[in-house]
Amino acid sequence: MFTTVMLVSTGLAHADRVVVLPLQTEAAADQEAVDELEEALAEAIRAAGHEFVTESHALQVDAAALPSNANELRAVAELQAAQWVMIPSQDQSGSANRISFRLFSVAWDRDETFTLLLPDADVSSRLEEAIFAVLSREGAAPHEVWMASGDPSPREQERVARDEEAAEEARRLEELERQRQQEQAEERAQQEANRARQEEERQWNERSRYGDSEAMMMGVGLSGMALVAVPEEASGGGLVALQGRFGYALEAVAGLELRAGLDIVFGAASAFSISGGAAYLYSPFTGTPIHVGGSASLGYFQGISGGRTASFMTRISGLGVWELGSNSAVELVVPELTVLSSGGGTLAVGGGLRYLHRFD
Repeated sequence: MFTTVMLVSTGLAHADRVVVLPLQTEAAADQEAVDELEEALAEAIRAAGHEFVTESHALQVDAAALPSNANELRAVAELQAAQWVMIPSQDQSGSANRISFRLFSVAWDRDETFTLLLPDADVSSRLEEAIFAVLSREGAAPHEVWMASGDPSPREQERVARDEEAAEEARRLEELERQRQQEQAEERAQQEANRARQEEERQWNERSRYGDSEAMMMGVGLSGMALVAVPEEASGGGLVALQGRFGYALEAVAGLELRAGLDIVFGAASAFSISGGAAYLYSPFTGTPIHVGGSASLGYFQGISGGRTASFMTRISGLGVWELGSNSAVELVVPELTVLSSGGGTLAVGGGLRYLHRFD
């Protein structure tokens, strides 16, 4: 790789005149390529903020007798009221243009020559970079300029650095945006979970409870019982009871109800019983008005046929209530255990079904 490093000085004022003498080329050079290079050189000088003066404007400058020393170059500059005089030359090396510049600065009284090796595909932009650096109006100190085949120029390096910084900033902003969106998604998911939990809690707290609709209850039903433990002198058998139930739901404790009962018994013996106690029914479901629980009661059992014996009665029942509407329900009684005190004790096991109606 061919690389030339050169020190050049900056220009002095805006629109300084630059006299460019005829481009020196090889004898076999393509005239069209020479014209394109001259045009590119003129555009580069204008882009740097200077006035380009061609050989046709150089009055009596003879292309065949180019200035050979600084005095002659100064004379050309003074003749054209210019601050710079440039003598370009060009040949080709492989696939790149090698362009040499002999540059004379009136302000700095300096005669310098430098060479640029430029790829064919990038002549204009590389040439503009170099001319800008050579004729720069910023600063008075000489500065180093270099251009090499395949290597980026300082301005190109600066541009690449800016692009990399912009890309890095874009990646940083993209990552921040991704994190923000992720945080928002997590926040939305958390909010949804909170709302779902709150909705579950609301539905649970607002679920149908036993006794919510009205405080008073009246029910009728039918039950069957089998005598499984009886005194030795008594015989077993079965009993059927027509049942009436009355209840009052306590507002202070959801699901708790005070109950009173009246049963008319048929079968192995005829009797009636009255009882009093309480039932508690729990509501485990939010969407279905089903309540489960049990009841316990104490009462009086009086036979009206046979021995007509009076007994104390203890009854424990498992209950399941399914609400049919706001004030009506079906109650399943399974199992129902009844213990009578007479004759050493009698145990009856059974179950039943009741219809319940609530009212105020």
